[in-house]
Amino acid sequence: EITDAFVKFCDSANPVGDMRRVVVAAEGAHRFFGMESVDAEDLARLFDLAEWRRPHNFTQTLRNAARDKFRWLERVPGRAGRYAATDHGRSVTLSD
Repeated sequence: EITDAFVKFCDSANPVGDMRRVVVAAEGAHRFFGMESVDAEDLARLFDLAEWRRPHNFTQTLRNAARDKFRWLERVPGRAGRYAATDHGRSVTLSD
């Protein structure tokens, strides 16, 4: 099942820290659920599926991962609050 594949993907990535988890969840959502981008509500559901502890504030975690210092996520133009994993974010968080 797709949900099981998503969970296995998250487990195998084994990200440490909320920002890395957000990137892995965003990439997993794209790969397994066809989601082009995620927002804070999507991430809450995805974190629950992966059985990860939710960060205190998803919106701030998304913003932090998208900052120039990291560039692990990028904002989706014209879609307020929606983000997608960048190539750099994938390379930092995924071993494949």
